[in-house]
Amino acid sequence: MGIENVIDKRIVLGCDHAGFALKAVLADYLLQQGYDVQDLGCFSETDKVDYPSIAEKVARFMQEADIPKGIITCGSGVGVAIAANRFPWVRAVHAHDAYLAQLSREHNDSNVLCMGGRFVSGAYGTVITQAWLNARFEGERHERRVGMLSSLNA
Repeated sequence: MGIENVIDKRIVLGCDHAGFALKAVLADYLLQQGYDVQDLGCFSETDKVDYPSIAEKVARFMQEADIPKGIITCGSGVGVAIAANRFPWVRAVHAHDAYLAQLSREHNDSNVLCMGGRFVSGAYGTVITQAWLNARFEGERHERRVGMLSSLNA
């Protein structure tokens, strides 16, 4: 097996209070799948955490620890996706279904999955996560476009 076929099973998770329940289910699922999970919090539904802060914490930890993927949850998934995409090394997707998550990896090489705990159940969140993790960037015609994302720092 070549190095290109080796799956890096390190992942960082984060959430605000509204995404806590979904993140907890996803953390358990990922551990069962053999992932090395770095959980940056929050750690209860009563912890009041601002979604931009947790998105920043995940993005910076990914870069500093050289962890290739992250998952962030909040109430809708929208706020953490917007915040995470402020960092040039992040390509965050707000995915509410498995096909969208899959395409975001295949076409956009997304490296952060964002979901909303008020809209996605824990059970379906694991389906979305599995689709996202199993998909691979197709490269070729998509590489140029993904490369263009880095030059959009207007």
